[in-house]
Amino acid sequence: MKKFLIGFMVFTMVLFMFPAFVSANDDSSISINVDGKLSPGEWDDYFWFEDNSAGPGTGYDDDPLPIFKGYITFDSENLYLAFNVEDTTPNTNRDDLYVYIDIPPVGEFNESIDALYWGSTPDKPSFFGEAYLTDADFPWDRNQRENTWGTDYDVKTAITITDTNRCYELKIPLTAIGAKAGDTIGLKIQARDSDYPAFQYVNYYPDMPDGITSVRPSTRVEVSGNFYHYKLAVPEEPEPEEPAPEPEPEEPAPTPTPTPSAAQQEPTDYVEQTLGAGTVTVDASSVAGAYATVAGSGGQTVTIKQVPIDTALEQGFLVEGATKYVDLHLDSAQGIEKIEFTILGVSGIPKYWNGSSWIECSDYTIDAAGNVTVTITDTTIPSLSDLTGTIFTVVPAPKTVRTHEMTCWQVYVNDNNNFEFIFLWEYKNNNWISIYDSQENLVYRKSFPYGSPIVEVDLPDGAYTVKTFHEEGNILQEFTIAK
Repeated sequence: MKKFLIGFMVFTMVLFMFPAFVSANDDSSISINVDGKLSPGEWDDYFWFEDNSAGPGTGYDDDPLPIFKGYITFDSENLYLAFNVEDTTPNTNRDDLYVYIDIPPVGEFNESIDALYWGSTPDKPSFFGEAYLTDADFPWDRNQRENTWGTDYDVKTAITITDTNRCYELKIPLTAIGAKAGDTIGLKIQARDSDYPAFQYVNYYPDMPDGITSVRPSTRVEVSGNFYHYKLAVPEEPEPEEPAPEPEPEEPAPTPTPTPSAAQQEPTDYVEQTLGAGTVTVDASSVAGAYATVAGSGGQTVTIKQVPIDTALEQGFLVEGATKYVDLHLDSAQGIEKIEFTILGVSGIPKYWNGSSWIECSDYTIDAAGNVTVTITDTTIPSLSDLTGTIFTVVPAPKTVRTHEMTCWQVYVNDNNNFEFIFLWEYKNNNWISIYDSQENLVYRKSFPYGSPIVEVDLPDGAYTVKTFHEEGNILQEFTIAK
């Protein structure tokens, strides 16, 4: 049975560019003073991302942050993070930064608590919490904000706020997040800029590399694809060279054969991994735009390989509309209970090649970022026994005809004492919500983007009239709210 999962996003995402950055360091290369000042040259080698967008704003305010920079590195004992947020109103009570950490093993959400977070506001410069990943109404348990995991485990933070900037530095012992060199952790970042008391603010969940984005699905249960997977890679030490043999007097010394450089070697277009017991993620997002989460007894070998479009054409399985082909291979299905295979950034209908034709997969979901996840068991199509070299692709879904106008499905006062609206059937654009006070003065008016149908509005206590429309002058709904 097909399952479509359209993500309800709490905050609007904004596009970031992620240049190459340092992903592994030895201890001697780390020289960071955690003082919240981001001194010149201190973080240059560890640049992670920058948003320098000059176009129209996205989110609840039409004016994006001019610059939002991030930095990341680590050594054998600590993870280091830094952020510089340019902000025209850096001292309001709605300006904040959150750093969410998905603790190892990444992608395993079998426990009630699986992620930790650190946050900062001008009023609360450093607070810690635990993220609940369950089927509860709200996965983030806001009552846990005073949790002291960071204090207990010697997390060091520093914040500097000026008239134009908010700078943050963090030093997190790997023991505080249950990690060690070689592990993979998940990271998700949120920054907020506000204009108080005009009730305008912007939330930023930066798009992470390889199509991994921050999403809150309609089930309100966070999934591993929301986090950028960052590997605490162990630097490879060169093997010591053996001394050259003493040349015989009558023979010249042999000429060594040159070793090809990394640039001369063939690029890797696949990931091959032997599984351990439990739930294991095989991450090939950087080479094939896909990853697999496998549950089972362990011992099997999984290979995820990118298949070039030229190969699809030559071998006769090219399909119209498809832009990506990925081969998922098992050496043995024995002992495997389930595979969740995610193809990133190609929203549509997943199909697999059975050797003669393309067959639609029987069990899959699509999130708001366009990532397609196919669930594979002994009873699905394809089944686990079919994965002996099975090529997957995603084709565009057929266009549908609108059957409902945009509708406000639910509105309530949330834990922050803000009005929170949930909309259904939003349009691709022009999803307008206007709010008037009891004297019929307009106090809020914004158009929320498609894919982000949860709108949070900060207004004083009182009664208000809400009007929604898609076309100017054509009111879709009008109703009263109060708190």
